[in-house]
Amino acid sequence: LLGFMVSQKGIEMDPSKAKAIIEMSPPTNLKELRSLQGRIQSIRRFISNLAMRCEPFNHLLRKGVKFEWGHECQASFEMIKKYLLCPPILKPPILGEPLLLYITVNDSACGGFLAQYEEGCRIEHAIYYISKTFVQYEKNYSHMEKTCLALVWMCQKLRHYLLACEVKILSKLNPLKYILEQPFLNGRIAKWQVLLMQYDLEYVSQKSIKGQAIADQLADFPLYEEIRTNDDFPDEQILTTEPEPIWEMYFDGSKSTAGAGIGILFITPEREMIPYSLKLNFSCTHNMAEYEALIQGLKMLLKFKVQRVRIFGDSLLAVSQVNGDWQVKDQKLILYQELAASLLRQFEECQLLHVKREFNPIADGLASLGSTIAFKPGESIRSFEVGRLEQPSFVIPEQVLQAESRETPWYQNIKDFLQTGTLPPEMSRKEQRVLRHMSSRYFILADILYRRGFSTEYARCLDANEALEVIQEAHEEF
Repeated sequence: LLGFMVSQKGIEMDPSKAKAIIEMSPPTNLKELRSLQGRIQSIRRFISNLAMRCEPFNHLLRKGVKFEWGHECQASFEMIKKYLLCPPILKPPILGEPLLLYITVNDSACGGFLAQYEEGCRIEHAIYYISKTFVQYEKNYSHMEKTCLALVWMCQKLRHYLLACEVKILSKLNPLKYILEQPFLNGRIAKWQVLLMQYDLEYVSQKSIKGQAIADQLADFPLYEEIRTNDDFPDEQILTTEPEPIWEMYFDGSKSTAGAGIGILFITPEREMIPYSLKLNFSCTHNMAEYEALIQGLKMLLKFKVQRVRIFGDSLLAVSQVNGDWQVKDQKLILYQELAASLLRQFEECQLLHVKREFNPIADGLASLGSTIAFKPGESIRSFEVGRLEQPSFVIPEQVLQAESRETPWYQNIKDFLQTGTLPPEMSRKEQRVLRHMSSRYFILADILYRRGFSTEYARCLDANEALEVIQEAHEEF
């Protein structure tokens, strides 16, 4: 009735169910394949990485796909049969003992299993196997986002196991750090944060775990490795020519309620930075501002007689349309795209690349400056310089600094946990869990702790001295 057998050893697979699959002949049509899939699904909790094992013949069930049972499908079928000859024995969890959740991810699927150390020893036993094939849009996620998605999905499926115990996460990447320490949240990450707050989760490096369970898991489900191909020719250093110097250009456009502006940063081969910020005194959209930044930058490069340039922008739309990867559907952008493409063709060597906004900070700041600054008729700013101030205007006595440094800020435990993952040993387990959950609303940016609000605003955390200075400055204005 249950589909499995419970004994003193643990939870075992029903031998009759395994025998029915082992004695099956290869499917010859969709009806027989669905019958095979149904039998496998009834014992899925006993099969590690089931999604990966069934992947070769899963696509045959899709609409419009011709049924062809090939060599790859047969090899996968034989692998499942071989696995069922010696199925694992699952054991129920021991209440109060930590659980181990192993997670492995590849391009098209994720797999994992729940394990626990046997009482009084360091031998691991499996509790539950779980796996999932990514749907089409999930396959477009980055490898880290797939790992986070796998963690959230497994926590939902194994919720009845995880809520009562401390759970140690074991994976190649740290999904908890990625989800909980994002300074700027999108809708997907914010939703994952809320879903995980109810669990007592802790990431553990795989290097610190010594057990056969992880070896079996990684052997069944190899991790994704990005290995760069060595494309160097033998004796390449013998026949080389010195390339001409190459320039770099970063561009960005900004649109705000105060207006629109563009920012351009040129970096010469000698690594000298040349910034430009322009105010756009005409009505335009954000995408038009991005195109204006690119076009004005290209025109300046041609005036500088530059022939080789590498261009970076954080507008995926503008970069993809100019490169010809995306079709231009907005009528207002067609002429912009044609002009930008014609300017690019005038260079001897030119690359137009997309970068994330965090790798384009100077051009972004210049664009924001151009969009917010207000000029009166006839006014202009010829140039400005941005430098560094290495020392303060006056030196604070050392004894004052030492006295202030003795005071520990109220947020020090939160900051230490986000930076190192360590918790104060003097805290109880309940207090540590509260601190972990509380830390999910904080993030560190440039070594400064911020707290996320319920809107898009962020509040900087201040110690006692900083708070006093802020209060004094606020009262001095009145």
